[in-house]
Amino acid sequence: MRTKAHRWVIVLAAGDGNRLRSFTSRATGKPTPKQFFALPGRRSMLQETLDRARRLVPHERIVVVVAAQHREWWETELQDLPPDNVVVQPQNRGTAAGVLLPLLVIDARDPKAEVVIMPSDHFVGRTDVFTSAIEEALVEAVGSKDRIVLLGVAPETDDPDYGWILPVGTPASGASTKVMAFVEKPDARSARELMRRGALVNAFLIAARSRALLRLYDPQPRLLETLRPIVAASVVGTSDAAALARSYESMENLDFSRDLLQLSPLDGLRVLPIPPCGWSDLGTPERLVACLDRSSGLFAGTGTTDGKPCAATPRSMTAGRNWPPAVWTGPLAGGGTTMRTQR
Repeated sequence: MRTKAHRWVIVLAAGDGNRLRSFTSRATGKPTPKQFFALPGRRSMLQETLDRARRLVPHERIVVVVAAQHREWWETELQDLPPDNVVVQPQNRGTAAGVLLPLLVIDARDPKAEVVIMPSDHFVGRTDVFTSAIEEALVEAVGSKDRIVLLGVAPETDDPDYGWILPVGTPASGASTKVMAFVEKPDARSARELMRRGALVNAFLIAARSRALLRLYDPQPRLLETLRPIVAASVVGTSDAAALARSYESMENLDFSRDLLQLSPLDGLRVLPIPPCGWSDLGTPERLVACLDRSSGLFAGTGTTDGKPCAATPRSMTAGRNWPPAVWTGPLAGGGTTMRTQR
């Protein structure tokens, strides 16, 4: 029987959440990163992500990557994690670096690591369904040293703002399939065609062995060569924050999906559909409104979600509404920001 002794979770919590800054700036007069606010009746999105991560691994094997400029929010929220598990980026240089830095930290500590990558700013209505899908992805991923399993969500709209994963054929229930193509933020016509062909929304949830993920960086050797020695030094107790800051100053801004996944050989990549669980990335005001509307019973404690994704609300449905439909009411005790809806 396989143990979980080498299982780790990387939580990505360094984003700025610029697309929702008009909402999050109301409490304090300055933008609050999306991962640090809470929807009505819930904890901050980062705290809920950590709760989901703890269903998969003990807290000492959760590594969170954060941004130095967000210290006022994450310092309190992450105080229960081991200090070495909070990886601080000097500045944002794209998701490729944001994944690589904590991945190198984990690989240096545990070369046999099995890793889940999990964004910290997504909404999930049914955590049990969500974490069960991740468990399935992990079991499949670690069965091969080269396999990387991505989790995708069946879309309700052909929103071109999403990243898309086109599978080979139609995945059977509970089974993964090979990846035919990745398409990051296509035009509207291509998004419609992708949806017609059964493409899934890329939820940026990934399960694989750490070494398989590191091989994705082969097309970007400079990034690896820059960060690996700095991380190796930090693991043995000779951390050099100034060297890390200098490396980020000259670092190219690279996107994990566009600059790594899209350029990688597709043989080892598979996609597993997540069953309906109320997932949303809350990436736009329209998606936020749709999620609030659909899940209002869950927030109020009077009902449950239907498990469907909180997809983008068509603009025709938000036209003429009292916009925006929410008011930020102040910081949470844990450093986040809470919100009440206008009805």
